[in-house]
Amino acid sequence: MKKFFGIVEPFRIERADLAAFCMLVNVLLVIFIGFPASWFGLAVACVGLFLDLRKGCHINAVIMRISTIVLNTYFLTLYY
Repeated sequence: MKKFFGIVEPFRIERADLAAFCMLVNVLLVIFIGFPASWFGLAVACVGLFLDLRKGCHINAVIMRISTIVLNTYFLTLYY
């Protein structure tokens, strides 16, 4: 696969990969534990938004973080 796409660098985990994994964990926690697990997603999204704004990421990353904050806040209002 690497040869077909011409990838010569070894794989390295970046911050975006870690953020995607944390959002996947957030979804699984909300599905299996329930709405209280939205605190985890809210914390991850707030930290990610802070880091994105600090480093000057693309606007689509900022919009994704804001939408995740809104969604997890909505889940928390449903719970409480």
